[in-house]
Amino acid sequence: MIQALLISSAIKIAAEFFPTLATKIGGKNAGTVAEQIVEAALTTASLGPDASVEEVISKLRDDQQAQQELQIKLSMLDAEESARELADRQSARDYQATVGADGRMRANLMLGAVVLGLIVCIFVIARPGGVGDNNAAFGLITTIAGALLKMFSDAFAFEFGSSRGSRDKSEQINRFTDQLEAVGRENTALIRRSIPPAAAQQAAAPPTPPAATAPETQSAALTTTRPADPRPFSRMLTEGTLNIPV
Repeated sequence: MIQALLISSAIKIAAEFFPTLATKIGGKNAGTVAEQIVEAALTTASLGPDASVEEVISKLRDDQQAQQELQIKLSMLDAEESARELADRQSARDYQATVGADGRMRANLMLGAVVLGLIVCIFVIARPGGVGDNNAAFGLITTIAGALLKMFSDAFAFEFGSSRGSRDKSEQINRFTDQLEAVGRENTALIRRSIPPAAAQQAAAPPTPPAATAPETQSAALTTTRPADPRPFSRMLTEGTLNIPV
């Protein structure tokens, strides 16, 4: 029950902020992926584990910076899940390639046994003095021949029918997955470019001039105030403008 609620909350969060990831919450790793999504949302929104999913979504909607940060986290998680799926698929292909030789030999032996059984059934019925009027024996042999013929037709259908269709579908799925990954990488790059780093923000901001100290203030005041031009003492004395108190 708890895991079901966790998955439901994760789907709502992912559908709101990174819809591509919502399609990957399934399978044997659904609980792990859902837990990572919810934890990332709570951490980004600075909320506790008791917060409801509606509260988390509402707070992230109101904070564009936190919303972009969560989208980056979800895009990285989406890339990890895509890589894991591709790794699982590649492991299955490697397994098929590893056992391919043995499996092909086994299939060839089984097909040879079916063909040999059909030849024997035809020979028993067609040979002179075969089953004769023994209806029970004739029915048994024809039943066996019918079963062997069904196996033979199934082998041809698998080799030239469904297997080819499966390969075509696998190629289409691979192309579609590659396109989704390309779109995810492009979206991640756009989101990262839209959020300048802290260093770039500080460099872009104009520098704040330092506050002037008291001696510097006094010095500036002295330099801005033009001092009076003193008259020479000898000139004042000769002109008689120097007042000497008696």
